[in-house]
Amino acid sequence: MTATSEVHDFRLFGDLYLPPPEKYLTEVEIMNLQGLMLYIHRLEAALPLEHAGFETQSDDDIRRAFTIFRRKEVMSWSPTRKAEGEIVAPSGSIRAKIALHLNHPSFTTNHAIDGEVCDPTNRCMELVIGKGFSKDNAFWFDHFSRREKKIRCYEALQRCYGSLP
Repeated sequence: MTATSEVHDFRLFGDLYLPPPEKYLTEVEIMNLQGLMLYIHRLEAALPLEHAGFETQSDDDIRRAFTIFRRKEVMSWSPTRKAEGEIVAPSGSIRAKIALHLNHPSFTTNHAIDGEVCDPTNRCMELVIGKGFSKDNAFWFDHFSRREKKIRCYEALQRCYGSLP
């Protein structure tokens, strides 16, 4: 163990271990967490991880399913909007210990075509990355997985609101 590594002896769920909450949380937050742990352990007992279906899925399965989804999604759009590449792919591994389900983050990016959810040029993703998450330690997926180039969003705002700074 190096001088900078932490002991992760607090078991949250399954085999996800975290540093001791006392190191980071206030007394009130710890009491709230203790109340939640009862529900988390009940959930864990009711839904064993080995029955969640993920043990049979691979990252390749997710990529194939995403490709099919993207094709079908674009077909449902209007005939003038067919930018299949604007739908961003999930990031990371389905086997990661943490999954980040993002709900409608901003859709501006410098990588609008064939991008992925974990994109530091998207301001919302940059905030999450800044908290220590990456595609190496989490599975990222987006409830609304579409992105547009920053300049196009800026132009749309100008049309709606007039001149912008």
